[in-house]
Amino acid sequence: MTPDVPPELLQPPAQAVLALVALGANLGDAPGTLARAARAMALDEALGAIALSPLYRSAPWQASGPDYANAVIALRTTLAPWPLLQRLQALELQHGRDRSGDEINAPRTLDLDLLVWGDVRSDWPALQLPHPRLAERAFVAWPLQDLRQANDPALIGLAWPEVDVARVQRQGRDGGVQQFPSSRVSLGAREIIRIPFGLPLLA
Repeated sequence: MTPDVPPELLQPPAQAVLALVALGANLGDAPGTLARAARAMALDEALGAIALSPLYRSAPWQASGPDYANAVIALRTTLAPWPLLQRLQALELQHGRDRSGDEINAPRTLDLDLLVWGDVRSDWPALQLPHPRLAERAFVAWPLQDLRQANDPALIGLAWPEVDVARVQRQGRDGGVQQFPSSRVSLGAREIIRIPFGLPLLA
């Protein structure tokens, strides 16, 4: 435990809280990595993944390297924000992420960013909530809008961040953000997006 973590980021919720996480990867089998990471989050009861956006392809942001695969996943989590971030970082490490000397915008095997945790607001440098740049980047804002517009009953009550749709559309055209083909599958009372790479989110 980091001693200077604000108490509100360590307090477990009385009941599961809706949270949003951005997924990105541009090294190795990036789409497959996102599929495996999403499935791991769905099978982890503490994370409780419930809905996954369509998968997008985007050029690296202010950097060189292969195109990224991007998505946003919704969780109904029982973890407080800081333990949740630690769990996400552990998942990154399991998928080959090397944080030693991590450079900003460097290529990644897996990048998981906590965007929103309920209605919590935090200016703590190590974990700002909502994520301060989530509405500025088309590769996050587009899948975020997809989830928001799906009107999935499982997502009712989520504190959706504001997104400038016109700005996002311009970024998509200018930044080469494109959606992969995807199909929707029903899982009981909830619907998720199946990533079309032979790895369904839930078996």
